Amino acid sequence: MHLNFEGNYRLARAFAETALKLLPKSILAQGKSEWASAELCDRRLAVSPWDRFRVWQENYSRVSEPPFTDQLNDVPRAKFYIEKLKELNAQMTEQTRAQSRAAYEEALALRPDDYDLRENFAQFLDQTGNLAESPGQEQRVSELLPQNPMTPCIVGRLLVRLGKGGEAEKCFLRALAVRSDYVPALNEMGMLLANQQKTAEAAKYFARSLKMDPGSVQAYQNWGFMEQIEGNWSQAIRLYQAAANHQPNGPVDYFYHAVSLVAEHRGNQAVEYFNAAVRMDPNFWQARYLFGGGADCQFRRLRLPRK
Repeated sequence: MHLNFEGNYRLARAFAETALKLLPKSILAQGKSEWASAELCDRRLAVSPWDRFRVWQENYSRVSEPPFTDQLNDVPRAKFYIEKLKELNAQMTEQTRAQSRAAYEEALALRPDDYDLRENFAQFLDQTGNLAESPGQEQRVSELLPQNPMTPCIVGRLLVRLGKGGEAEKCFLRALAVRSDYVPALNEMGMLLANQQKTAEAAKYFARSLKMDPGSVQAYQNWGFMEQIEGNWSQAIRLYQAAANHQPNGPVDYFYHAVSLVAEHRGNQAVEYFNAAVRMDPNFWQARYLFGGGADCQFRRLRLPRK
């Protein structure tokens, strides 16, 4: 039930009905006779096929890792998720995109300071090919939540993808000004500097990330990727292995095995591992990048890509 739209509505409704019994009569007298329907809630939240797809994809990634993969219903559950994602993907058309955008704009006109709604709208814009509009929405969220380091970090990531590294750096540093130990911003600064071939400075940020969070899989992965691009294979493999140790049988574990096989010139055997890593985590950009380059490519010649 949890982490899907129908289940969340039922759960919220159950809490509300229980809370209703505890309210004083003076409050009850002002209430309405019926609860808001699931359909009305969807309209107020501007729920789109893209939002549903994103949530179901996140859930699928979650149950594609242990301990779920060790359960008896793992295979039928995976088939169920795949069919659900196919169904939602079929609903993502030009017509529904225009309708969904109009729904977001209508909902925001009613609640312009709803930061959750704006955050979802920003993700919708990104997913539907309007990346340039997304930072503006995220920036408004940051203004509404000035003490939250997450949003300027998100804005920075979007600006990196738009090729605006200088502006992105200011956003990451703003996040760190709010919270100096914010690991995602430390990690993003490391990636930004790595893209500028400032590897020594980048390594310091990755090291700071791991000092704050020794289990930061992303920091190990990004640091390892930078070392690999620099041709430091032994260091890269060591970092990939450290990441895998924190996520056994997860996507980074499969990625570690794939890259290890490539390093041993066994690229054909790495394909299955790359596939597994991407299936578990569709946003695993390192796996997609290296797999897309061909399992037998000369990784040392690759340039570090923008995410």
